[in-house]
Amino acid sequence: MFTVAFTGRREIRDTEQVRNKIKQVLTDLKEEHEELQVISGMAIGIDQMIAEEAIVLDIPFIAAVPFKGQAGKWPEHVQDKYYDMIKKAAKTEYVNEPPFAVWKFHDRNKWMVNNSDLVVAFWDFVKKGGTYMTVQYTRGVKKDLEIVDLNKL
Repeated sequence: MFTVAFTGRREIRDTEQVRNKIKQVLTDLKEEHEELQVISGMAIGIDQMIAEEAIVLDIPFIAAVPFKGQAGKWPEHVQDKYYDMIKKAAKTEYVNEPPFAVWKFHDRNKWMVNNSDLVVAFWDFVKKGGTYMTVQYTRGVKKDLEIVDLNKL
């Protein structure tokens, strides 16, 4: 099984260009690897777009959740969508116990990198935040990394 972890900015808008790039990346990976699974951190933004497109393309995905209750403060309609995706995951990995703590998101990101063969970052090269830290961690542990430049979409 070839496992690809995805990371990306929460703030990115769900546009046709972003969706098309996600579909292209997932389709290319599916063609390259007979047995493919992806890991999504399930945050709002790129993470959930990855999970949604994996479902559409029939690619099994692991929902890597920093702690149970991650979606607790999100709007109800966003929670509904999140829990629907969680039900469709091949596996849900709760990396830590509740309650909320910022370090648990970083811990989840490290878990994703450590449990993947490749990391794909949808990144705008902003040098702060979880995506930046995940890219730095991936480079530090010498894991294969591909960057999709959000500035070019």
